[in-house]
Amino acid sequence: AIDNSSADAAKATISEAPPELRGQLVQKLIDRNLRAGNFSQAKTVLLENITNPRERRQALNNLEQQAAYTDVSQGRIEEALKHVSRLATDEDRASFIGEMAPRIGPGQKRAVALALLETARSILGTSIREDNQSQMFALLQLAGAFSRYDAKRGFEILEPLVDQFNDLCEAARTLNGFGSTFFVDGELSMQNENSVATIASSLANVLGILSLVDFDRAKTVADRIHLPEARLPVHLNIAQQAISPNGIYSPSAANLNSM
Repeated sequence: AIDNSSADAAKATISEAPPELRGQLVQKLIDRNLRAGNFSQAKTVLLENITNPRERRQALNNLEQQAAYTDVSQGRIEEALKHVSRLATDEDRASFIGEMAPRIGPGQKRAVALALLETARSILGTSIREDNQSQMFALLQLAGAFSRYDAKRGFEILEPLVDQFNDLCEAARTLNGFGSTFFVDGELSMQNENSVATIASSLANVLGILSLVDFDRAKTVADRIHLPEARLPVHLNIAQQAISPNGIYSPSAANLNSM
């Protein structure tokens, strides 16, 4: 009845269902509306069935996330970004943009792709230095995505992050051993998946991508990384891209999703 009847009939079915089934049926009706692109109707269903203020706020945030995922999967990037902009926290917004950045642009005209990427960038705020790991990863993803259409813009986003990465390395050296191990025998450990090493790996991936369109600038930016153990993987990635027979931007090949 939920899948095949009208909206009013589906609501009637929910009202007649046993209480222990109503939550599941409400979610099913919400999913049906989202697949059809009817976000306003999905929101109405939620508001009519969840009355607790705290639960309603959380459910609305989850609905925005669910709607964004649905829109991305169906190629409605502009609509997805509208939902992302309404998520409750900066970290939620950054995490989602980090995931979807590689999917912004393919199959669209250059002007449209650039506009969508700029919209995604604006959702993260105007600061060139980020407050948390999710925001930094999101900007790195966007820098890589911009490389397909405007390498200069990609570098503009990425270069301040290199300076922030150097600051993070110094802070990690001070904090080493107090809760996390960042350095082993005086060198940044690139093997234990600490947050600083993960950022270093992401920088290497994105600079490798950008080097495909501006080798000299990518190398110059890489040279600004202070720690040699973090700088070497970047140089190797740039060199690998330079000799690659494909020379094509590929989020999967660049392993951007590992961020």
